[in-house]
Amino acid sequence: QLFHFCMMSRAREHWTSKIWSVAVWTFICSASPILCASETTSGLAESLHKSLTQDHARQVLELHLGSLKTLDSQVFALAVKRNWWNLSKEIVARAHEQNVDLSVPVRKAVQSMKEEADELVRLLNPKYGIAHKVSPAFQWAQNITCVFLTIKYTVRWNAPGALELANASVNISGNSFILSGFGKHSSNKYIYSLNLSLFDYIDSAFSSWSFAASAKASVTLRKKWPRVWPRLLSVKGLKIGDMRPDLDMQGKMASGMPTALHSPVTCALSDKQFYCLPTDSCKTAEACSDCPGKTVPDPRKNLCAGVPTQKAALEFTDADMDPSELGGSIKINGVDGDLDVDSYVVYFGSDSNTKLKLADGSDHVVGRAKPAHGNSSVIFVLMNTRLPAGATHFLVYSSNEHGEHATPGDTLITDAAIPLAQPRGVSFLDVASAKGVIGGTVEIDSAEDEAGNRIDQYSLHWGRSATKKLSGASNQIASSVSKSHVLTAQTIPTGAKYILVYAKNSFGEHPVPASIRITDNSKPCANATDSDCVRAVDVVASASEITISLTLAEHEDSSEFQYALYWGKRSCNSVSPSCMWRQTGGCTSTGPREPQHDKLCGDQIPKGSSGFCDYDGDDKLGHDEPGYACKELPDPASCSSISKEGLMQGASLIENLSPTLAGKPLILKRSHPESSIPEGA
Repeated sequence: QLFHFCMMSRAREHWTSKIWSVAVWTFICSASPILCASETTSGLAESLHKSLTQDHARQVLELHLGSLKTLDSQVFALAVKRNWWNLSKEIVARAHEQNVDLSVPVRKAVQSMKEEADELVRLLNPKYGIAHKVSPAFQWAQNITCVFLTIKYTVRWNAPGALELANASVNISGNSFILSGFGKHSSNKYIYSLNLSLFDYIDSAFSSWSFAASAKASVTLRKKWPRVWPRLLSVKGLKIGDMRPDLDMQGKMASGMPTALHSPVTCALSDKQFYCLPTDSCKTAEACSDCPGKTVPDPRKNLCAGVPTQKAALEFTDADMDPSELGGSIKINGVDGDLDVDSYVVYFGSDSNTKLKLADGSDHVVGRAKPAHGNSSVIFVLMNTRLPAGATHFLVYSSNEHGEHATPGDTLITDAAIPLAQPRGVSFLDVASAKGVIGGTVEIDSAEDEAGNRIDQYSLHWGRSATKKLSGASNQIASSVSKSHVLTAQTIPTGAKYILVYAKNSFGEHPVPASIRITDNSKPCANATDSDCVRAVDVVASASEITISLTLAEHEDSSEFQYALYWGKRSCNSVSPSCMWRQTGGCTSTGPREPQHDKLCGDQIPKGSSGFCDYDGDDKLGHDEPGYACKELPDPASCSSISKEGLMQGASLIENLSPTLAGKPLILKRSHPESSIPEGA
């Protein structure tokens, strides 16, 4: 609005007042670049196109030279293309003043004019418009399965060529490879055409190509039959253009493999037009009768044809753990020389050589797979596939269009399934006396019909509950047992509360165990500091009675826990803290000392040892300290246990008291004979 108002108010004045117009336009563009750019885009380019002279174009652009940032790049390109050099130089100079970078549009416009000028010069050559058809240079290499081509867009490999190929096309069929495309180089136009008749047939479905950078094409041709070719082309000695082996790539390929002598392609070019694969030779139609297993001449393929000559092998491991159901991968291992095999067909078999029949009389096919020359072919059996009635084997036949090999490869079907039942029960009685240690025989009440329920053996585990194994790798007690298992002094792991028994076979365990809770039948108070030891005994004696009071154990670990009172011949405190087992030699307690084998008072003494219990710690056998020859020591024994037995006065049991009764004072009347104090007590 401001622009139109100003222009209308000045219409009566000279319309060419340049300074005023530029000032107003500069103000408008600085205030509203969008308005300025819109005006420029809509009409400025068209006005320049209509300008007949550079001066007129200068007048059209004059209002915009103060704000070059708002102009479209095509404005600068038009000034260059119309050869308005003075105007173009002025625009560049003003761009420097306004910090506007015009390098890209200016260079692009100049380059376009230069190319058009060069093209005009090339047209002076009357043959320039004619594209020359040439064979591009290429290198080749091979391994047992593929041929590799590197094609350069030039006539000679070491010469420069076209940077890219326009209208490129590739055709691969049979033993033919054709590439064509258009390129420019050194003021000349070329049609690059490469037509190769190869030594043998190509599998086009598994071949590939790409037009890579650096003015080259890369091609990978999959051979129909994996074997080494003696040459690239079908015609021996033929050379096409600048054709050369790729020595660098070939040096990285496997070497030492046998090389084919002939192929159906090369035989077709000779008077013996039929290729015999087993002998790698060319034969006449009549001579195909001498081709082992391939006696039928096939003029369509120039082959002595027949069914495959060798059988394959297969493997299968059932991964479906449900009974009568299969799932997993059938791996088919082809044999050397399986070039005449089109596919492998797998059937269910009723034995190692007979196909299983369906209800309609047809063969029960599992699946088909293409040969994976040098690798294993695979057929997938879906999980939960029902095992057909009567099926005992998988059979694999080598097959082609002429039929199947007479003999199949086979593998026995082993239906993987974990046991179908659990043990009916388990029993165990701990007979080990040491605390935290169990020993005894685990008796398993086996499941019904073990064979029918697929049970081979049983496994034993520590359990943190009646159904859950103890965590960690050390939860197993025994991996394979039959009806029973003897535990010999097994330390109870931390957290273990049960013994679990699982039915098992080679495929795994039944998920539900039989269980029994662990009862540690150890004697209480194995060590003086244990929480299940009596803490104190107090005795008050009078002329008529003896009153005994007990300070009970802190922990009474079973319902059968009791307190047994005995007459003793000395105080428990008579055993010194320095008490030790002193080992002696010669199988006698008075033999030479063996101090390296001494034990602490509470340590178990090895069976068959000789020595003595040194209760006062003076390293001497005292008159009231027990000594033992090799066969006299009780088993198991420690000086602490021997001391307790020594403290007791023969069979001098006073009373067995339950925890309830032991909590009350025990009064012994002296008038009763059973309450009299024995001699020496």
